[in-house]
Amino acid sequence: MANISNIIYSKYVQATTALNEYAIKVSSNLGSGIKSKQRMRKLNLMSSWLDLLGTYIKKPKFSTGSSVPSLRISNIIAPSSELVGVFINLNIPSTNQNYFIGGNVMPPNEGYNLYSELYTILKNQQLDHKQLPDVVITKNDINKTITFKFPNSEKYNGAILEIFGGATNSIKKDYKQNGNNPFEGGSSPSAEIIAYNDISEKQMLEKLDIIAAELGIIYNLSEDLSETI
Repeated sequence: MANISNIIYSKYVQATTALNEYAIKVSSNLGSGIKSKQRMRKLNLMSSWLDLLGTYIKKPKFSTGSSVPSLRISNIIAPSSELVGVFINLNIPSTNQNYFIGGNVMPPNEGYNLYSELYTILKNQQLDHKQLPDVVITKNDINKTITFKFPNSEKYNGAILEIFGGATNSIKKDYKQNGNNPFEGGSSPSAEIIAYNDISEKQMLEKLDIIAAELGIIYNLSEDLSETI
């Protein structure tokens, strides 16, 4: 969710653009009548307001966040005559959620790609049962690995991972199959929260909304404000 600094900056940029367009229109229709003088006074007043606000408002810095390290499954232990099971259980304390994903695949043999089969099972479960919906699962047939890439989010911090079955010795370092090492290092995208001096956020928003009403515009805040800043 966008913070108040984002909203103020986005409105300020849109108000400035609209006022410049209004100034061009006024200049092209400038005359000596009462309406022209009223438009000029209106233009000068709004310009003064935006000039004043511009001394306080600045472009917030945006952090894209970071993800917990990716999980890579490789070196699956595959008995020659038995099904190979790979099951992943991920408990996320921050959201009180538990995800379980995995399945059994045939043992490797000539012409059969165990990793492709497991990848297909994992993807189908992800789509059909909405397991780990924000995690990107990829495979590499050459390196014989399946990788779970987590989103830039603090959501998975503290999550406990357990892997069962044929992948018990195949966890990427730092993540132990016994679940003693929780995920860490993730952070959600965020924008800088700016402290304004001598003027309140409420006053700035009120002035910006008055300018919008005078110019007949509606601020567009529906898009991701990180793109604006």
